[in-house]
Amino acid sequence: MGKRVFVFVLVIAMCGKMEIYAQQGEPKKTFNELYQPLPVILRLSYENFRNIKLLHAAILNYGGGEEEFDRLVDEYAEASSLYFRNEYILSANKFTENEKNIAQVAEKLAKKYKEIAEEINKKTIKMKVAADFRFSLLGRKGDLHEGVDEAIRNGGFSLTKANDLFARARYIDAIYFYRRSKENNFKVYEILSKHFEQKKNEAIRRGKKEDIAFFEREEKRYQLPEEYKKDVIDNKNKVYLAGGEREKEK
Repeated sequence: MGKRVFVFVLVIAMCGKMEIYAQQGEPKKTFNELYQPLPVILRLSYENFRNIKLLHAAILNYGGGEEEFDRLVDEYAEASSLYFRNEYILSANKFTENEKNIAQVAEKLAKKYKEIAEEINKKTIKMKVAADFRFSLLGRKGDLHEGVDEAIRNGGFSLTKANDLFARARYIDAIYFYRRSKENNFKVYEILSKHFEQKKNEAIRRGKKEDIAFFEREEKRYQLPEEYKKDVIDNKNKVYLAGGEREKEK
């Protein structure tokens, strides 16, 4: 009887030591302790890949360039490598770190987009109001294209939506709507430039020299400024390269 009790106590002691050893040998989780590593890996391997891809053009156009993009990709690759070596907790830890770094980059970029989009929106509205005054004083109030108001409203709606998403820390979605805001404001320039080009051509056909000169000046006044070239390319989620070349986002 005494030997059986001794053996039982010994087994319990050995099991206790094995449990302590397993706990000591197992890496500490940097993600939620209640989660198992594999579901974390499966979720973040998809979400991180998608978000890095979505941020590619934004990072190269307004962020830290190739170096910053490559850093996020390298982290993702390291997390994947750990997974394929069956080091699941370490892999989940790395994917979690990658997720946080992606979010930090997205927040920094969204702040930049917010600043640019709000400035463009303000300039476009001021331009439109100044045009209203000028045409009214010249007795040409009807010469301003009606599509301008709609484009400005759409730009304002997209900006409001973007700012709401930004406040809720949905930075990648916010960037999308900041781009839409810029796009609608640029449409104001496009509408007016084409509008006065048509009016100039009509004046040419009618031989009205005074109108030709006026509409030609207005056409040039509303051509999109050179400073927005990069924004036009970026609005399409493409990388702007020196020399005006375009690189399609894959």
